[in-house]
Amino acid sequence: MFEQTGVIEPRLDIAAMGQLAASYRRLASGLTSAHTDATDSVAHVLASNDGPAAQQFSQSETGTGSIAVHLGELAEAATRTSNAYARGAVGGLQATVAMQVVAYSRMGQYLQMVERRTPSVFVAIFVQVVRFQLLQLESRGATAVESAFADLDLPAEHALVRENDTRGNLDDGVADRLAKLAAEDPEKVREVFQSIADDFADQNGIPRKQIQWVDLNGAYGRRDGAGNIQLDPDFLTDPSVLLHTVVHEMEHSRQYEGMAMDPNSTTNGAGMTPEEAARWRELNQTYVRNKGDNPSTSVDEAYRARPVEVDARRAGRDFVNNLTLEELEKYL
Repeated sequence: MFEQTGVIEPRLDIAAMGQLAASYRRLASGLTSAHTDATDSVAHVLASNDGPAAQQFSQSETGTGSIAVHLGELAEAATRTSNAYARGAVGGLQATVAMQVVAYSRMGQYLQMVERRTPSVFVAIFVQVVRFQLLQLESRGATAVESAFADLDLPAEHALVRENDTRGNLDDGVADRLAKLAAEDPEKVREVFQSIADDFADQNGIPRKQIQWVDLNGAYGRRDGAGNIQLDPDFLTDPSVLLHTVVHEMEHSRQYEGMAMDPNSTTNGAGMTPEEAARWRELNQTYVRNKGDNPSTSVDEAYRARPVEVDARRAGRDFVNNLTLEELEKYL
């Protein structure tokens, strides 16, 4: 009766939907395992560590916005998707079978009407009635499939920190203000960077560092032998780079001031506890610094992975991400 009524015969691939349901179940299981491994690994590290650095590590790896949380969200979403395919397959199968049963049974009646030479007007009415029945069943099936996928609530894309995108995202208003200031009064904007460095030093109880503006042949900045910060003035037109660099280098100053604390001290210094200072001394040991390096080459392959560098990039990135126009005013 599909041809007679003009209703398209359902061709829903129930087997494929069942296979997708199974695939998403396996994906959910794998994601759940990955989430468990991530949280267990963090718990293992925290079992032997405490203090601000450990808290930051815990937050970055298992807190809001972390990859561990995202893995958990993906596992839940994969489970919902698996259930949706399973429910959709059942709803689609029920509609398909019902439509085929109606079409088969009504076809027999239709053929009898034709054989008995029933007036065409009655045959036409019969065909329209069957068409209505088939379309109702088709609508119910489509609704069942659509409703199965209506509430998936898929998680948003997780923003990863790429190796080439570690300097954060500066507020547009702040970027415009600093760029304009750099064009109109370069000396003033240099004072802003010095004020930021001084403020960082004062907040962490470490000596202030003088910023020197020198040609660094394409490098953004560095610390000299005395611990002062050197910045390349060519990058004054790119404030986010220099903001990150200033705080990055000041964080190095904080790290090394902390590591220089008396191991027997019981008081805080350089913005850290004695316990945290001891951990930084351990994390900066040669065997840690050289992990991943290839001694047969002149390239320092272990540089980016060193704990002191990871922490300094984190400090610079956080400052850039969180700097507002209101906060910028205190440095002007």
